[in-house]
Amino acid sequence: MGAKWNYTLLALLAFVFTKAQVNLLPNGSFELLDSCPYTYSQLRFCTNWFSPSVGTPDLFNTCSPGIGGSANVPDNDNGFEVPLSGQGYSGIYMYIPNDLSNREYLAIKLDTVLEKNKYYCFTMYCSLFDAFYEGYISQVNDGLPPSSSVYTTSNIGVYFSEDSLFQNSWAPLPYIPQIQNPVSNIIDSLTGWKKVEGYFKSETGEEQYIYIGNFNDNANTPLTVLYQGSNPEPWVYFYIDDISLYECDSVVGIDEKPIEQIKIYPNPAQDYVRVDLPKNINQVSLNIYNLTGQLILQKQIAQANQTIPITELGNGVYVFVVESWGEVVGRKRVVISK
Repeated sequence: MGAKWNYTLLALLAFVFTKAQVNLLPNGSFELLDSCPYTYSQLRFCTNWFSPSVGTPDLFNTCSPGIGGSANVPDNDNGFEVPLSGQGYSGIYMYIPNDLSNREYLAIKLDTVLEKNKYYCFTMYCSLFDAFYEGYISQVNDGLPPSSSVYTTSNIGVYFSEDSLFQNSWAPLPYIPQIQNPVSNIIDSLTGWKKVEGYFKSETGEEQYIYIGNFNDNANTPLTVLYQGSNPEPWVYFYIDDISLYECDSVVGIDEKPIEQIKIYPNPAQDYVRVDLPKNINQVSLNIYNLTGQLILQKQIAQANQTIPITELGNGVYVFVVESWGEVVGRKRVVISK
């Protein structure tokens, strides 16, 4: 690898942007559509985005009429996920367990050519698919042993290129990403989004394309076992939303503590749940959805530690979404068993 790794790797930094925040990446939230997706493998319906290989990335949106719910939001073929913002998001396979190391990638042309020796700060949000996890929960709730296994990885990167690339195969793209998610930042969120961020210094001043995915083959892709069962399904798939690229006047490391975890318990629950919030979150509401994405119940949270009655909910699995000032700050799947 040697000198190639002198490209800036993703660091666990907070970024200070002193310029006006103009996202150089068009349609980073996958909201602008040429047509509504009606099944999987239709990223081509999303304005500006394309696949740089024969892989077939997915597009999900609330406008989807759906064929068996395959491209719906929030409930679709790969699980249940509420968009980080807007009405949609994308999805790609990160790891498929075969000798070919099949991959899918997201690709887009930037609004402008980057400038040589300038820094650019990149952010995106990823969520692990949970189709098998939902099956795991239902089986446990029914008293049956789990029969599936869910894996994940931290291995997602971003490659900047001067040219539009296309590879007529499923193989990993043969490039070293300038931004690489660190091994420690495992994408293990099943009902929420994990931030992936990094910065990039333009070496040529001619970069205009971005490619996102797993650039490693299977042998060099670290896997983390989340759930084990007797019938493992070891592929990895990420939902991806809210991608941005900004010019940075300065990149400054700041010693910041991460936002404290929002706690919702007990789980399973019966007639109430307790919601514990960090001190820096206020103006909070709790929205409870069923697994078809229907809003079942909405409660206001007036204090940091509050007990919420849920006697009107029947037995089943629900998604509890915590919002502050209209922004989603936490999600958790809760089993109701009375």
